[in-house]
Amino acid sequence: MIHSFTWAQKHVGETGKVIKSDRSIAWVTDLPGAVLGEGISFASGAHGMVTKLGEDYTEVMSFHDTAIPIGEEAARTNEPLKISVGEGMCGDTFDALGHITSTQKEPSKYSENRPVEQEAWTMDKRSAIKDFLATGVTIVDTVVPIAKGQRELIIGDQKTGKTTFLTQTVITQAQAGTICIIALVGKEQSEIVRLEQTLRQTKVDHNCIIIAEPAKSSAARLTLVPFSAMAVAEHFRDQGKDTLVIIDDLSYHAIRYREMAILSDRFPGRDSYPSDIFYLHARLLERAGSFMVDGKSVTITCLPTVTTVDGDISGYIATNIMSMTDGHLYFDKNLFFDGVRPAINIFLSVTRVGRQTQSKEARAWGQRILTTMSEYSELKRFLRFGTELTDHIKESIRLAHGLKDLLKQNANTRVDPSTQLAMLEKLWKGKS
Repeated sequence: MIHSFTWAQKHVGETGKVIKSDRSIAWVTDLPGAVLGEGISFASGAHGMVTKLGEDYTEVMSFHDTAIPIGEEAARTNEPLKISVGEGMCGDTFDALGHITSTQKEPSKYSENRPVEQEAWTMDKRSAIKDFLATGVTIVDTVVPIAKGQRELIIGDQKTGKTTFLTQTVITQAQAGTICIIALVGKEQSEIVRLEQTLRQTKVDHNCIIIAEPAKSSAARLTLVPFSAMAVAEHFRDQGKDTLVIIDDLSYHAIRYREMAILSDRFPGRDSYPSDIFYLHARLLERAGSFMVDGKSVTITCLPTVTTVDGDISGYIATNIMSMTDGHLYFDKNLFFDGVRPAINIFLSVTRVGRQTQSKEARAWGQRILTTMSEYSELKRFLRFGTELTDHIKESIRLAHGLKDLLKQNANTRVDPSTQLAMLEKLWKGKS
């Protein structure tokens, strides 16, 4: 929540005028006391946030849909940019500033105003990651498991099943009582509505909050979405509740941030991104993790997504975020076109902390699946020559084909971890 221009003028009393404006950026004079991250109110009712301090002007990121007119008055609020968060947010959709968009109800009378930008908690307030996060997707839960408090990148080309997997994970976790915050950056309005309908149909919307800005929104509002989602997650963390944050997606987020950086005349770096693009995403993702709250471990799990082009995972933004996260799930377009669902390439996917939270049995099955599929990929090269097959090779092929069928899951299927292990054991015993 940002105070109105009238309130700011009366209680702070420091006002200036817009001398230059270009889409999401406004340059304001006569605000000598402004600080970075401070909320700014304009006379027209628009709001903004201080992003740069110059000698003769203050650069303000405007959240208005159109450029602020030159000459318009702007006032300091003497407070950081905040949004209203509370229990009543569950089950609804909000914009980047925390305004409800899906219904007309009052989100909550028991709400707090929380800064969008906050420093990540230090190491002395964190705890070891030790709890397993079930996704309901067999190949992930067994081979590349995710832990509560982990930051796992979801990466792959467009239309390879990333959003489907994230939706399955949200439903599984919401059914288990986890608060799920879904940040949608630049999605079509139809996609946002479709997600709302899916959550209602599966009866998990009471544990889900959507923070969304459609593609038509300004670059400033799109840039703010993931930070607002993380602020909401931190509110529930402080209440002692585990949360799951989905950010879909950070590659588009980076593109729109680059747009604002170019407008503000910042010197472009690699691929024309500003020099602080790494810091932008690092300070966001660092706010996730496992924390000690009132003597118990509480987690914020974060699953950011990045869209690649032609399967290239060596792009600038992709490698940046890989270096910040605790692993990644790679959705392979070739597997997708071959009919594999989900199209996760287990040989190019990584989980750095997930396996330590698995049971010994699940960890053993995961290793067995990796070994079997690795052997099968080697055998495929010789099968075309009609080589005589030994009983061992025949058994390896049978297991590999059985695994490929077993690990296929459509969008509406979620499998309990205990059921996953039972199915694998049945396959290894040769039962159909």
